[in-house]
Amino acid sequence: MRRIFIAVNLPGKVKQEIHEKASAIVDGSAAKIVEMENLHITLKFVGYVDERELQEIIGNVAKIEFEKFEIVFGKTGTFNNRVLWVGLDKGAEKLSELAGNVQAAVEKGDNRFSPHVTFARNKSMPAGKVVEIIEKINSGKISNRMNVESFEVMESLLSSKGPEYRVVKSVSARKHT
Repeated sequence: MRRIFIAVNLPGKVKQEIHEKASAIVDGSAAKIVEMENLHITLKFVGYVDERELQEIIGNVAKIEFEKFEIVFGKTGTFNNRVLWVGLDKGAEKLSELAGNVQAAVEKGDNRFSPHVTFARNKSMPAGKVVEIIEKINSGKISNRMNVESFEVMESLLSSKGPEYRVVKSVSARKHT
């Protein structure tokens, strides 16, 4: 069985900015920074699938048509003081539309979607400290932008060192004709 999710991967410069800003502020706290290479926007978490299900998922998402669009990162926030994230100032509607198309194409898995990049996970930091971190990051706002030109079917390999993500299939935006 393979642990699968569908995501928009970020270009290296965007990953680097998010990781550097978050690391400078979160470092030394009780939160764990997400490894730079693992930063992404999850469109859908599918879960464990066998090879037949994976091939069906790949076939279904390969049919999704979308035009490339721009997103601009913005303010940071938190889900229940556990997940620290950076959201979008621009492009959230288009990203939500893409996520909806992915969810319609893939029945299995979780259909909750919020346009964000998780940059840290908190296990024991008090809520007040989380709020302080979010406010510090927001004062130096992460404002990078990128074009969404593809999304990927990803495999998550879990180990004692943490997750490793691998691209299984990439689906590119189609040019408008």
